[in-house]
Amino acid sequence: MKPKFALLLLLFAVSVACKKTTYTEIAPSHNGKLIYKLTDDTGKGLPNIEVSLFAYDSSNYIYKVFLDKQLTDASGQINFGDLNPGSYWVKADSPKVNNISYWAQEQVEVLAATTTRKETRVTDFSALLTVIVRPLEEERPLKNIGVMMVPSNKISYPTSTDSYSKIADFKGVTNDAGLITFKISCYKEYLIYLYDLTTKVQFIAPHDVSILFLEKDQKVNQVLRISP
Repeated sequence: MKPKFALLLLLFAVSVACKKTTYTEIAPSHNGKLIYKLTDDTGKGLPNIEVSLFAYDSSNYIYKVFLDKQLTDASGQINFGDLNPGSYWVKADSPKVNNISYWAQEQVEVLAATTTRKETRVTDFSALLTVIVRPLEEERPLKNIGVMMVPSNKISYPTSTDSYSKIADFKGVTNDAGLITFKISCYKEYLIYLYDLTTKVQFIAPHDVSILFLEKDQKVNQVLRISP
């Protein structure tokens, strides 16, 4: 029995030695990651803002494929996770700072095997508008004219200076040079409303553009002529 047992042990040892060890090679991931954050003008994160992610065609400057939608967390941040390297369009749903809504939307590039961290201050999505008020057919400045920037989508009828004052994003008064400058939200249509500070009567500027839609970082001087 001992020779047979020894033979069995020898055959078992040979079979174990001859087994082929198979190694599975795991290819490294080439996906990137995107962590996106929205802040106010002081750098504080904006929570509970709905943000949509689209695939972006940079050759045609359009976003066309919806990919994801999430809410920013308590720190104003979203982790969109693994993404293919390429261009994406990120669009926030009207985040508010100081009770003014902004249209924050931009292209973001995601690189392979890299975590892209993009922090966006929503108030940067602004334009600079200078309203210049002059009399009809005269070049002298008109000071102490009330000016309000009213989002056109909030306008309802009948209207009055008091009702516009409640919904205006920005308010001010022309200075000695007859002008006032506002940093307004871009990609948003505004009505420029002029009125008498004492009587609250609206001034009509019939020959000038009083509704504006400005792009990001655009600077515009708008002359409005009225009969004071």
